[in-house]
Amino acid sequence: MARPVAADAEVTRARILAAATALFSKAPAADVSIREVGKAAGVTLATVHHYFGTKEQLYGACVAAMHKELETLRAELEPLVLAPGDRRSQLRAVVEASFTFARRHAAAIRFMLRTVVDTGAMDPVRLEEVHLPFLANSAAVFEAVLGVKAEEARLLVQSLMHLVVRYAITAPEELVAIAGVPKGPNAVARAEHRISEHLATLALRGLGPEASL
Repeated sequence: MARPVAADAEVTRARILAAATALFSKAPAADVSIREVGKAAGVTLATVHHYFGTKEQLYGACVAAMHKELETLRAELEPLVLAPGDRRSQLRAVVEASFTFARRHAAAIRFMLRTVVDTGAMDPVRLEEVHLPFLANSAAVFEAVLGVKAEEARLLVQSLMHLVVRYAITAPEELVAIAGVPKGPNAVARAEHRISEHLATLALRGLGPEASL
């Protein structure tokens, strides 16, 4: 049975988006051409224009797709926050899940960081509608669990987010070396597990050994 035309179109569109996101994450948009995107996606220049129009429109589509992808994190964390058990166990589970999510969505995160590098700031709409509310809600959990002041909890969350993101975009071989895991089968998985536990421990310590456990 032949595949529907719409299905093929969606696959092509997704392939172009993935190729463009990867290229835009490595260089400023001004340095990336539509022709390069087409070559990376294995399609013609005309095909890229057909699906996305101008380079500016393609870049905008990449930004929208990146936001949509990363915003699924909230849905993954909510059940952990609402799960029965003590707040410290919940906090550890949330941090570990956040790192796992970030590793799984490393390409989108690299692109997000590229936009910050290019402009010096997050997208203002995402900042107001997504990041700041998430920061405030997460800080409230840290404040309750760690017993720190609200302003300190807020910076702890932001600092932890930076650590999660940095580890998330690290190349596998570098991650293994940093984690001190012997090379071999499942080395990357072991390194990810070790770093995940380390991040959770830092969170429970308030990102400092002087905080009480």
